[in-house]
Amino acid sequence: MKKTFKAAEPEALSHEDFLSALKGIDSFVDVNEADLKRIFDLAMHHSQSSELSSEKILLGHYYANGQLGKDWALRQVIDLEIDLQGNAGIIYKQITGSDRSTGYMTMNSFLDWAKYEVICKDGRWKMDEG
Repeated sequence: MKKTFKAAEPEALSHEDFLSALKGIDSFVDVNEADLKRIFDLAMHHSQSSELSSEKILLGHYYANGQLGKDWALRQVIDLEIDLQGNAGIIYKQITGSDRSTGYMTMNSFLDWAKYEVICKDGRWKMDEG
């Protein structure tokens, strides 16, 4: 099952998208309008290329929604299941935020929510590049 993307909106860009774009432009200071447009274009490209599929959702792994600031959320997949009709579902644990509950989503809903896989490295959550 392949996730399809609509045109990304500016608020859909994550911090990692901008970091990837800044690495691509190799410039951190004195950004002019042309550089800013290039950063934006690179970030949009990175955002649209970070697609997850059901085959990439793994038990015990962590996934983020790609939002910025207080809207950023992290969930761990604690169970994968198939219902009687053959529909895939995810049981997850909310890792960030004030509501650290356990929940259920269909695989399609989870793929709509999840932007990328993350790993904890040196005490910080980072996008899994592997």
